Amino acid sequence: MNQSPFQFLSPYEAKDKHLFFGRDREIEELAELLLRSRFVVVYGPSGSGKTSLIRSGLAKKLQDTHWFPIYIRRKKDFLSSCTEELDKFYRPAKIPPPSIDETNPNHSLLLQIKQVSRLYLRPVYLIFDQLEELFITGTEYEREQFLVLLKTIDESDIPCKIILSLREEYLAHLYQFEKQISTLLDFRLRVELMTNESIKDLIMDMFRAMPEVELNDEENDADFIIAQLYDTTRQIQLPYLQVYLDRLWNNAIIQTPDKLPLRIDKTIIQNVGRIEGVLEKFLEEQITDIEQQNPELKNREGYILSLLSKFVTPEGTRQSQYIKDIDKDEDNLLKIKILSNLEKQRILKEENGFYELYHDSLAMVIFRSQSAEQKKASNLLRRIERIQEDFTHYDQKPDYFLDRLSVEEFKKNRNTAVFQVLFQDLPKSRQENLKAFVNKSSDYHEKKYQLRRVRILFTTVVLLLSTVAVWQWRVSSLNSLILASAFLSEDAPDDAIAIAYDAYQRPMHSPEAQKALLTAFYNHDKQDDHPLNMGFSPPSEQHDTFLSKVFHSAIRSVSFSPSQNFFLTVNQSSDSLMIWKKDWRMQAAFPFKEGIKQASFLNEKNHFYVITKANAFFTFSIEGKQLKTYPIPPNSVNSFLIGEQVFSIIDTTAIHNSLSNRTYRSKNCIRGISTFMLDGHPHFVTVEADDTIRILRQDLVITHKKPLKAVRNASLSTDGQWLLARTFDNGLEIWQYPFHNKAQLVFKKADVKKAYFKADNQFVTLGDSLQVHDLNFPSILKYSCKCGKETVNHPMPIQYSPKVKLTTLICNDTIFSIRNKNGLQLLAIPHDKPINNGWFLEENEGYFFKEKANYQIITLAGNTLHFWSNQGNHICAITPNEPLTAIYMDPYERWIVGVSKNKTWIWPTWNEIENWLKKEEKGGFLQPAKRIAIKKKYQVDDFAWDVLLRPLTRPFL
Repeated sequence: MNQSPFQFLSPYEAKDKHLFFGRDREIEELAELLLRSRFVVVYGPSGSGKTSLIRSGLAKKLQDTHWFPIYIRRKKDFLSSCTEELDKFYRPAKIPPPSIDETNPNHSLLLQIKQVSRLYLRPVYLIFDQLEELFITGTEYEREQFLVLLKTIDESDIPCKIILSLREEYLAHLYQFEKQISTLLDFRLRVELMTNESIKDLIMDMFRAMPEVELNDEENDADFIIAQLYDTTRQIQLPYLQVYLDRLWNNAIIQTPDKLPLRIDKTIIQNVGRIEGVLEKFLEEQITDIEQQNPELKNREGYILSLLSKFVTPEGTRQSQYIKDIDKDEDNLLKIKILSNLEKQRILKEENGFYELYHDSLAMVIFRSQSAEQKKASNLLRRIERIQEDFTHYDQKPDYFLDRLSVEEFKKNRNTAVFQVLFQDLPKSRQENLKAFVNKSSDYHEKKYQLRRVRILFTTVVLLLSTVAVWQWRVSSLNSLILASAFLSEDAPDDAIAIAYDAYQRPMHSPEAQKALLTAFYNHDKQDDHPLNMGFSPPSEQHDTFLSKVFHSAIRSVSFSPSQNFFLTVNQSSDSLMIWKKDWRMQAAFPFKEGIKQASFLNEKNHFYVITKANAFFTFSIEGKQLKTYPIPPNSVNSFLIGEQVFSIIDTTAIHNSLSNRTYRSKNCIRGISTFMLDGHPHFVTVEADDTIRILRQDLVITHKKPLKAVRNASLSTDGQWLLARTFDNGLEIWQYPFHNKAQLVFKKADVKKAYFKADNQFVTLGDSLQVHDLNFPSILKYSCKCGKETVNHPMPIQYSPKVKLTTLICNDTIFSIRNKNGLQLLAIPHDKPINNGWFLEENEGYFFKEKANYQIITLAGNTLHFWSNQGNHICAITPNEPLTAIYMDPYERWIVGVSKNKTWIWPTWNEIENWLKKEEKGGFLQPAKRIAIKKKYQVDDFAWDVLLRPLTRPFL
């Protein structure tokens, strides 16, 4: 059979330069670069023809007398391969065979290069082909030595040029070499895949240059061949072209074995078919053929493919294997035989005992045939081998031990079948060396881990002790400030507040610091040395910063504006009204000789009204300007303003509108009356002695009426859709409104002591238990809490919050209780004396039973006002020096007002104290510099406290 003239997977050599076509431009560029630089880098994708360009293309351009090329493949390593190639042309007699293990092989290599150049009278061209192997399978030590060789040649004057050929995806690895050789990458050539037009010209030129074969129709047949070569990327790789042309030859030689030249026509091309899987089919055919020729492989499926895997790197590229590394067990003769068959079938090629695959494309086919487990095991084994080689070359330094993750991966996979097959293929000495290296690495990491644990434990103990020491120091410092504030509260109350605030700002969030600050505030004005005399003068500058005040002229009533910027007071004799700003400065004073019956703020504009005892109704602006005057009937029992209209109750039988001068007169006594707004207009609900409920508009015209027996009082919901009626026998009825011919009773309940509407369509009933109902589903309870008879009969029995569904109760007169919606008691605060009243602040409800809140609970027991934390801890108590006749909290929870016979006290809640603290922190005496000065004045610091002030301390709560 005639030999195929096509190269198959072998690169074109110098002897094939008459058959090398299609790269004229690249040949010219490469030759030009070699004239200008010692180093030239040739890179491009796999299958682009880099090796053929260098070996055959340069041979076409350069004459044999102009260069002496030496081609170097890595095989075992690049340095030993370089020495081996040079030895073919010149080998000094007294120089021992160099290897990579020698400490400095550069001297002998330089000598050989120089002698080869002198001997052949030509510059030497060292061509390192497939340099990517240096980065794929090479060790760090090998890369360092290779860089030293390049640098040594660059710094020498010997006539030598170097060509580095590699795949473009590994070009970036050369950047680390560029740091040592700055010109390494200055001259480089990228070899691209050929275009379809160039390949067509290449095919026609090749067939013209080969006398053994020809195309039947040159133009059309070349196009038809290209159509069969397209892959999914629409690109044609030159190795696939060579393989395809070789298969065309084999197909044609079968049809006409004795006729030359062979004619390739469209029929033969159709018989061969498309390129898909051509290498896979070729490899499969050759393996099948070898298995048929060797009966001993009958029961050893996958043996040949496993043997070929040794010549493939974990990255899918080819690598060389030395015959002595393969020939090592009872299968020696079989392996040698199979390797010989693979060489005959043009899958492997051998040179000086080194075997490798014909091309990277074959390596990729073999790589794709491996399972994921095989790839993983192969990658692990190669990685361990490279690290072990570096460990040996670097004098077994600990830095080159196997990392901990690789050790664990080896232990995890060493017993798997796939890994065992790969591991057993290694020489026994190599197996023992790798096991010993892994065990040493494992012991090293275990000792390192134990040492690290000891260090972490020691560091943790030190940090813990340091934290405890710092914490104790902070606690001691905080306690010193708290005790100093208590000690100074009587003699220097201003300084006591500043020191207490300094303690409160510490990041420890101590409840004792909160107590100290509140105690300093409330103790500040206990004495009569700093009173605010309401009747005679505004507050002095000395006391502008303090909040709680005592008014020596007794106050009959207090009203706070909706904007919270003003409040008004009416004195006990009811002949004077004063407007105060929130900073306790007097805004205006109004004398009323006829006497004041009632006074209060009206709306957001800070307008207020006054009803005199002479039945005159006035409205004023906050500046004191009189706005309107309304006449009031002389026999009116009570008067009130709704919107812009004044209504009066006359002799319990009539309602009078002062604006329209209209009067509604009932034939019966009006037992009860309530007001509500509907569509922006005031309406009235009256309960009259004839057991009838009537609804009146603002013009006092009856719109609806409903007969109900024994009704005590009635009211409408805020949306005007429901009527709540209380009977004399403590019954409760809720009706739909407006009333129709068949009015619907939606809810009825007996033994209800109190009932009222709340927002969001809810109503509350109080009997033996507090219950909250939804008006849309009255029979379904939203909240229920058992109260007890002592709670129901108490003057202040309940405070219910819909936000967090908490209820406050007074139990047995001396216990202030807070319960959840299930009636479970969350907190119980006992008192020594009966409780008159109590609150928890709405604004802080969301933090109830959380450390963030400062306090929420205020109770009045006997004549003492108590402040409690959210955990029920007593903070401080205030006892006025006169018995209180009345006490209440303003609607905005900023102030608590206590009234005695001759005085009025106004105390701030925590909400107001916080506002004052924020204001004073910006520009008052609570600034850090001022507080530090006060601390120094009284020698209160973190170290001197125990020595200077502790003997003077005394209990203060």
